[in-house]
Formats: sequence, structure tokens, C-alpha cells
Amino acid sequence: MSDLKPADIQEIMRYIRKKTKKGPGYVWDFNDLTFREFVNGATGCNIDDKKYKSNGTSKEKRLREFITIEENSKVNLLLEEFLDYGTRRNFLLNSHIKSMKKIINDLKKYEKNIEINESTIKNKTEERILLKEIKDKISKGQYEFAIDRLHTLLKYKYEAIFKSINKEIKGETLDTISGELNNILRVNNIFKESTTFSILSATKKIMKDFDDARNHKTYAHANTIMKKNEAEFLCTYMVYYYNFICKIDFKKIKI
Repeated sequence: MSDLKPADIQEIMRYIRKKTKKGPGYVWDFNDLTFREFVNGATGCNIDDKKYKSNGTSKEKRLREFITIEENSKVNLLLEEFLDYGTRRNFLLNSHIKSMKKIINDLKKYEKNIEINESTIKNKTEERILLKEIKDKISKGQYEFAIDRLHTLLKYKYEAIFKSINKEIKGETLDTISGELNNILRVNNIFKESTTFSILSATKKIMKDFDDARNHKTYAHANTIMKKNEAEFLCTYMVYYYNFICKIDFKKIKI
């Protein structure tokens, strides 16, 4: 369920209703086909799915249901497309445009983000492409696809980190490499809290399962795909881990 306030939902629907000439139940100039294509193109979701029809089957009611029950990232993707479309087609008044932008920006506070630390990137172009793909998949809830890209991104990150400290990577799998990095961080006394190293040690074990999940539970190969909620859980954990190692000051490490 999105974190949109009921008042925000009311406002959004009022903005859309304001210049919908066909009357209640319609959305601007969309017909059933163009509305379905518009929502799918923005979010990857099928607006004709029965879960959006629990309070009615009209385009207006399905839209209201979508922005109420979907996760924040998908709702924001759709609202941004509505903002762009409504602005270009003059379906939104200037005051409505300003309000829509505020609603979108407020909702973005709840999105999952992957930060990028320029100082440890091995290949800026390749890593930026990966980050863009990962953000796109996560924002659309396509976690099964994001796992494979996250796996590759971490490989790049490890290579960049070890290159920055003039250390050769001995292992090949993520769990082995993360273990090597953990030892380096421990020897250099980078962290003061024992809890931090406990979590990093646990992450080494998780990386072994991450390798297995990437190779046998994603679209990287012809596999039986991991369940969506579990794929989301794995992606979320790896995103936080990625963000964490990006913030480490590797200049303090001496080999």
C-alpha cells in the first residue's frame, strides 16, 4: 500500500476529473486500450488486473485503486507520467502541476535508493548503466530481474575497492571476496563496534546463498524463479549492503 495520504489521493483525482470532458469514470482522453498501455508503459503493471477493480471497473476507479494499494515506487512512476502527460496536453492547471510535484517529491522519501560513490568506481559508464537498470527493476517491483544485476554490480564494486587499495582479489565467488574484504577491514580496525563485524560475517554466509540464488533462482538462466516477496527481501538486503560499503573510507586502509 502506498503512503499517499487520503487527502493527496482526493486531490490527484480532483485534478484529473477537472479536465476530463467525458464525465465521471473516465480519465482525461484515454480509452481502455490507451489507458492500459499508458499504465503498463509507466509501471509494468496491468491496470485491467482484478485487484484494481475491487471498488469499480471504470478507469477513474481503477486509477484510484492503483495509487492507493500499490507500493510507493510504482505509484510515483505513474504519477510522474501523469504529470508529464497532463502538462504537455494542458490537462493540468498550473496550480495543479505545482501540487502534483510536491506530492511526488514527498512520496519519493519512501523509495528504496541505491547510492553511487564516484571514488570507488572501476568503470563509471558500466556501473551507471547497472545502477539505472537496477533502480528501474526495483521501482517496478521486478525484483527477480534486479537480483542478477545487483550480483554483477557487487562484482564491479569489489574489483574497484580492491584496486583502490592495491590488493589482488584471490577469490572468485562473492562470499569468498566479501570474506577477504571483511578481514582487511578487521585488520585495519576500520570499525569500532563488534556488532558491525558480526553483521559483515553474517553477510559472507548470505553471499554464498546470493551466488546460488543468482545462478539458480533468477532469469540469469532457465531457472525456477524465486518468489517475489523473497526476491524483494534479498534485493533490499543487498542494496543496504552496497550502500554501506560505498560509504567506507578505503583511504584509511594500509596493505
